[in-house]
Parts: sequence; C-alpha cells; structure tokens
Amino acid sequence: MNASCDPATSGKNYEMYAISAVVLGGISMSGGKGKMLGVLFGIMSYTIIDKIIVALKMDSLINDAIKGTILILVILIQIAGPKLKSKLNK
Repeated sequence: MNASCDPATSGKNYEMYAISAVVLGGISMSGGKGKMLGVLFGIMSYTIIDKIIVALKMDSLINDAIKGTILILVILIQIAGPKLKSKLNK
C-alpha cells in the first residue's frame, strides 16, 4: 500500500476558518478579551455562511472570496466601531 499527501492542498484554508470564527465571535484582531460563547457563535455563523454558499452551488473561488470579504468587513467594523461610539458620546 502506498499512501501520499500533498502539502500544498492538505489543511487548505483551515487558518482562515479559525481566524474568521474568532473574529466573528467578537474577539478583536488587535488583542483583547472574548468569551467562548462568542467564538462558538462565530464558528456556527461561519459554517452556516459556508453551507449557504455551497447550497447555491457557487464556485469554490467565489466561496473563498465571499468569506474573505465578510472577514474584512467584520475587521473594519471592529476598527471603526469604537471611533464611531466615541464620536456619538461627545
């Protein structure tokens, strides 16, 4: 029996899933505290987004682009949120 593994494709995008789930769960990319329940919510949200995209039979490249765009939007909201909140409180 001959088994092999291609390092270029094994574990594809698992780092994106992990980072996205944590960020969607509310933990800041610049450090800070978070709750395990938030991370669980982020994991479920990201999985649901993935399942919807697969159910719509979109190409895998579009799937990654959509999930990457969502990740970027969440990070931008985390950056802009405190600034907007401080301006509204003045």
